[in-house]
Amino acid sequence: VESEKLSADAVFIGRVVKIVKARDRLGEPLIDSYKAVFHVTERWKGPRLRYMRVNFFVGCCLCDYPFAKGKEYLVYASGDGRDLSASVCGRTKETTGPALKTDRQYLGASKRTVR
Repeated sequence: VESEKLSADAVFIGRVVKIVKARDRLGEPLIDSYKAVFHVTERWKGPRLRYMRVNFFVGCCLCDYPFAKGKEYLVYASGDGRDLSASVCGRTKETTGPALKTDRQYLGASKRTVR
């Protein structure tokens, strides 16, 4: 948990409130690319935002985490504040199940989300 937290640019718990199609700089939709919009409820690292966006790809053979609307996740994300992504190879996970307890134990108290 500690090494994953150190290497991540953002660590937070949030519920996916919306999934939107990702677009290139010209506004054209990107094939199989999406952004999950999270309502952040707890934060350990990263911007102090109430809503965060994390990119993901649903095509074959990539390691992006496939988020689903309405579900809550503990997210370890990399990238700058506007262009985050999370991997299935990392510790990102749904907040259900016993594995979350281990992460919470090592992460400690969460920080406030302000904006």
